[in-house]
Amino acid sequence: MTHAPSPGACTRIARMAVNVHDIGRAAAFYGQALGFKPLGAPRPATPEHAALLGGPYETLMMALGDTRLELSRFLAPSTPYPADSRANDLWFQHFAITCHDIEALARRVVSLGGQPITRSGP
Repeated sequence: MTHAPSPGACTRIARMAVNVHDIGRAAAFYGQALGFKPLGAPRPATPEHAALLGGPYETLMMALGDTRLELSRFLAPSTPYPADSRANDLWFQHFAITCHDIEALARRVVSLGGQPITRSGP
């Protein structure tokens, strides 16, 4: 017996957006660590979107299969997230990706600069 999702239920996440301080560095990390591929070059936000979000910014769309990751960098001077950020900080951003070998993926992500958020392993 299969269950159909109820009307309005979420069935998958097709796109995520992450604010970054350095769009090139973030794109290289997500590409090397997780296999995301850029879909073109960074593009400036439309004037309407920039006005809506309070200032100019650029975005880069990346893909992992049919999942999209949008990296956004605001052009106003900003400060990177603190190096000692924790999972309960207000600025913390997180998403999960399924894989076949979480330990190997975690080692690769950390070797490329990712910060673990758990103490006893992935």
